[in-house]
Formats: sequence, C-alpha cells, structure tokens
Amino acid sequence: MRKITAGTLGVVLIAILLLVFARYKMNNLLWAPYTDEAVVLVYHHIDPAPDRPFAITPRLFQEHLDALLHHDYHVISTGELAGFLEGKALLPEKAVVITFDDGYRSFYRYAYPELKSREMPATCFMITAWAGKKVGGLEYLTWPEMREMQANGISFFVHTDHSHYCAPTTPEGNPKPVLTNRIWLPGKNRLETEHEYRQRVINDLATARDRLEKELHQPVEQIAWPYGAYNQPLVEIAQSLGYRFCYTTQPGMVTAKTDPFAIPRLDVGNPDVTAQDLLWRIQYTAFKEKLFARPGLRYCDNFYHRFKRMRLSVFDPNVPAH
Repeated sequence: MRKITAGTLGVVLIAILLLVFARYKMNNLLWAPYTDEAVVLVYHHIDPAPDRPFAITPRLFQEHLDALLHHDYHVISTGELAGFLEGKALLPEKAVVITFDDGYRSFYRYAYPELKSREMPATCFMITAWAGKKVGGLEYLTWPEMREMQANGISFFVHTDHSHYCAPTTPEGNPKPVLTNRIWLPGKNRLETEHEYRQRVINDLATARDRLEKELHQPVEQIAWPYGAYNQPLVEIAQSLGYRFCYTTQPGMVTAKTDPFAIPRLDVGNPDVTAQDLLWRIQYTAFKEKLFARPGLRYCDNFYHRFKRMRLSVFDPNVPAH
C-alpha cells in the first residue's frame, strides 16, 4: 500500500482550500446587488387551488412580494423602466418590474390588494376583447376594476385584442400563434395572403390600443407578445401603430442597451417557484449575463445546471443578499 506523503497531503489541503475559496467568491458574486439594470417578472393567474399550471396560490404570491421587500429589491413601474430605456432616468439598485399577462380577474381579487398594501406598482397586459367576460372558465377584469386599480399604481397595456390563440397554418393543421403567422383559411382552401395577414394584425393591435385609451384615458405604447412570439414584420407593424416598448418571455436583464422592442422577462408565475427560487432566478440572471458577457466564457451555458445543484447550500433565506 502506497504511503501518503506530507507533500501529497499538502496538495490535497491546498486544493480543498481553493475550492472553498472559489465557492465563497462565487457566492459573493452571485448575491452581489446589481445596478443600472432591471429584471422584469411575469405572472399570469392566481388560484387558491395548488399545482395549477401557469398559476400560483395567493399565499405564494405574498411570499414572493415579501421576499422582494425583505431582501431590499426596489419594485418600479413599466413607466420608470421606459424612462430608463429612453435614457431619461436612472434605476435604483436591484430594480424589479412586476407584470401580469392576460388580465384575469384573479389579479384584482388576489394580486392587487397585496401590491397596494406594499405600495408596489405593477402592469397588467390585457386581452382587451375579453374584458368583463368569462372565457375558458376564467373571468377577466372589468373596466371599472381596471380604473380603480389604475388610480392606485397599476398600469394597463396591450396583450392583443383577440389574437391570443394558435390557428392552423396548413390544410393538415400545424397550429401556430396567429400574430406571427399567416393562417389557413378553410372556407377558401388557401393560406392567408401577406396583405390579409398584415391587415388582420394591424386591425387587432389598433383595436386593442384604442379600447384601452378610450376606457382608461391613457396613452398606450406598450405591448406583451402572446406566447412571447414575435418577428420583425410584427415589430414593424407595432412601431407603425405607435407602440414603443414590447415585452417577450425570453429571460434576461434589461440594460441600457436592451432593444425596447424585445424586452426580456422572467416567468415566475408557476407553483414550483418558491420565494427562494424567485430570488435565486433574479440573482442568477444578473450574474449569468455579467459572466457570459466576458470573452471566452460563452461556452459555459451548462454552468446553470451544475451551479444550480449547490444553490440550496449557498442560499440562506435569513441573510440579506448583500
């Protein structure tokens, strides 16, 4: 049996110390406050029933908001974010924007009281044709409810008028989001022409804008793309109609260099996103963009999956993220 020499023990000890130091430094980098950038969160539905897809419980939403408060995040409005993207305003440290898509009435019932009590602004992107209606078993916000919330820090923008669905694009089906695709016209046994597609999209986005401006008496310059799907023709149509800020579902941080027609958002409105996971996702997104922006580190795309495994031992929810 080979003897373990003092030199070998020394090498092992040094290696262990280096690993401990590297982990300590990584922890500090991960939880360092970010500046001059923001993260936009997106939710959809709030439901007391647990484990509903694309929904979280009222209690979990409260825990999300409390985690942001207790760890010194600053919740700002989409208006403030727009000012930053235009170069007209600065962002506070650890800036967060809260958005909801679709316009479910659960936003008024569960989210709004919690946001109001904490004096947190938020934005709801509405499917305007469904306002005050019940669609697919779910109720949507009424205009009086929206006006009440608007007076208390909640803003409302467009999530289309009635184009939040997928439709066949071939005789066999192949359904795709209707805002980004020409659809199959079974009555005419042909694909929509480019002109028909453009006119349909123009009519939808213009109608949604006009409905909101008429009911809420505010300029409408922001839109969130259904399913996060968009392309250059769609962006050009939105621009021609006066939209200046478009939100996706691609994760990432908003910086001064972010394309205002492709604003990233983190989807955190799922039942498996605990308060700890929320903070982790925010900080990791900020950390990852800084890390991978450096030359020679873009190959590390699998870093997330490896580093995520050690996050629970790194994160102490009782210690502020400083």
